[in-house]
This record gives sequence, structure tokens and C-alpha cells, in this order.
Amino acid sequence: MPELTHILDTLKDADGSAANGRIAITPSRAFAAADGTAVAAGPVLYDVANGVVDLLLAPTEDAALSGGPEVTYKAAYFLKNRGQYSETWNVPRAAGGPYTISQLRGF
Repeated sequence: MPELTHILDTLKDADGSAANGRIAITPSRAFAAADGTAVAAGPVLYDVANGVVDLLLAPTEDAALSGGPEVTYKAAYFLKNRGQYSETWNVPRAAGGPYTISQLRGF
């Protein structure tokens, strides 16, 4: 069973209401997580309903880099209020989770 990190958070729109829409999460490149799990380079879409973000991701912490650059995830938000933006996430190993989105930004 792969070691996955739990991300659990509430996403708000600019007006403070619960967000709805999608998050497209794409690793910066294919990689092997610390437990050996292979992670493909393509995007995965997650639906956000009533502000709830509840997902599992392979950690980028201690990922096998094979001489390449640091591994991160790009999270692109497509919200129904027409909000669109992206940010970079670094995902820690599962211990101590679940993690919030703000913790992924600062890891």
C-alpha cells in the first residue's frame, strides 16, 4: 500500500463563501515517492464542493530525484466564481497529517 499524505482543508471564495470548482494537481515531473511508489507526470482533477478539499497525494518529501530538480506539485484552481489561480505545493510525508493547503505552501 503506498504511503499517501492526507490533505484536508476548507477553501473559501474571495467573498468568504464556500468555494466550488476544481483543482488540477500536476507533479513537476514523474517521480518515485520515498516508499518507491511511482507517480506519473500527468494532472489529476479534484472536485471542490461546499469548500471541502479532501485528497491524498504521494509526498514529494524525500522523493527519488534521479539527479533531477526538486519535485513539487502545481495546483491550478478553477472555481465556479470564475476565480483561477495556481500555486506550488510541497507535500510532506504522511506523519502528522492531515495537512492544510497553507501548510503545503510553506513546507
